[in-house]
Amino acid sequence: MGTQIHASVSKSRYSLDVYMDPPLLICIPNVVVSPVPKTFFDGMTERDVVSRNALIAGYTQNEDNEETLGLFCLLKRESVWPTPYTFGNLLNACANLADLNLGRQAHAHVLKHGFRFQSGSEPDIFVGNSLIDMCMK
Repeated sequence: MGTQIHASVSKSRYSLDVYMDPPLLICIPNVVVSPVPKTFFDGMTERDVVSRNALIAGYTQNEDNEETLGLFCLLKRESVWPTPYTFGNLLNACANLADLNLGRQAHAHVLKHGFRFQSGSEPDIFVGNSLIDMCMK
């Protein structure tokens, strides 16, 4: 279904906007192997943190963890501020790779961006759970 939607949209003359692209980016990695989702992402006229998170989540769900890490590095190079959702997927990719040193680096990024799991009015459960999952693997 995702490939059919993508083909339909690609053939149309309509340009997608930032609100239409992320659902397609979530759908495409689940049914298509690389590099189709990345090609679709590269062709977007406007890319924000939501579209980046959608692509990262799709690759993480398909356990294409190296691609997830590469996309996170790209996000950082382009000075896009990561969200808790970004970090949750990054930590899941580190856990899937069973690379504790890489996980520690990801954790340092989390702390650098101000996520403190025990403090604040709303501790970030998603990032905290991903961190625990990574440490347990």
